[in-house]
Amino acid sequence: AGERAGRSGCEGAGRRPGRRGGARTPALSVANSRTSAGAPPRAMPHVKRHNGFQRPFTNDQIMSWIAEPTAALFFYLIVGTFTFDEHRTALLAAYTTMLVVHLACWLCCSLPDPSVDKGWYWPCMREAQRESRYCSVCAKHIPGLDHHCTWLNTCIGRRQYPAFFSLVTIGSAMFWFEAAVFISLLTGGSSPRVQAEAVNVLGSLTTFRVLVSLAAVFAGLLAISLSVLFCFHMFLQTTGLGTYAWMIDLRNRKQERKREKAKKEAKKNAVDEEAALPKKAEGTCTRTNEESSGNGMDVIATV
Repeated sequence: AGERAGRSGCEGAGRRPGRRGGARTPALSVANSRTSAGAPPRAMPHVKRHNGFQRPFTNDQIMSWIAEPTAALFFYLIVGTFTFDEHRTALLAAYTTMLVVHLACWLCCSLPDPSVDKGWYWPCMREAQRESRYCSVCAKHIPGLDHHCTWLNTCIGRRQYPAFFSLVTIGSAMFWFEAAVFISLLTGGSSPRVQAEAVNVLGSLTTFRVLVSLAAVFAGLLAISLSVLFCFHMFLQTTGLGTYAWMIDLRNRKQERKREKAKKEAKKNAVDEEAALPKKAEGTCTRTNEESSGNGMDVIATV
C-alpha cells in the first residue's frame, strides 16, 4: 500500500496542470522545464535609455569622469601654488571660465532625452538632421541622430549636437591652454621665486619639473584627443553629413570599390581564358596531325 501510494503521488506530481488527482505545476517551473529541454529562452527586451546618467555606465564614460577632474586638479594645485599675484589671478580666471562653460555643455549633452524632438538645426547639417534614426543602444528613434557617444553614454541627435560641438571646441581650447601654462612653467616662466617655492614645497627642483612635465603630458593627450574629434566634426560640416551618414557612405563606397575590383578581375580572367583557347585548340590540332601521321606510317610498314 505504501508503494502504491508513493507511485500514485509521483504520477500525480508528473501530470499536467488541470488533471484530476495531479498536483498543479506552477507556470514558472513549466517555463524552466521548457528552457532546460532545449527551447531557447525568451529574449529580454532592451531598456530604453533616457539620458547619459542612466545605468549601466560605459568604461569610456567612467574614464572621462576620472581624467577631466584629474586634469583640473593638476591645474589648480600647480598654478595656485607656483604662480603669484596678477599672473595667478589671470590664469585661474581664464581656466575657470572655460571649465564652467565646458561643464555646462557636458550637462546639456548628458541630461536631456535625445529622443524628444526639440532643438534647432545645426548650420551645414540641416539635411542630415532631418531624418530620425534608430539607436540600438538606447532602444529608440533619435531625431537627427549623429552618433551614440560612449564617452557621454547617450545619443547625440539634433537636440544635443550644438552642446556637443561646443563641448568639444571648448574642451580642446581648455586643455591646450592648460598644457601651454605647464610648458611655460618648465621653460622660461620659472622665476627665482617660483624655483624657491618649488624647493620649499616639494623639496627639490627636480621633483617640481617631473610633476609639471607629467601634468603637461596628461593635458596634452586630452587636448590632442578632443582636437582630433573637433577636426573630424569640422570635416563633417564641410560634407553636410552626420557621423552616422558618413559611416554609411564610407561603407557603401568601400563595397562599391570591391564590386568594381571583382568586375575587373572577372573581366581580366575572361580575356585570359579567351586568349588561351586558340593556343589549346592549336595544340590539339598538332597532336591530332601527329597521331594521324603515325598511323599512316604504321599502315605502310605493315603493307
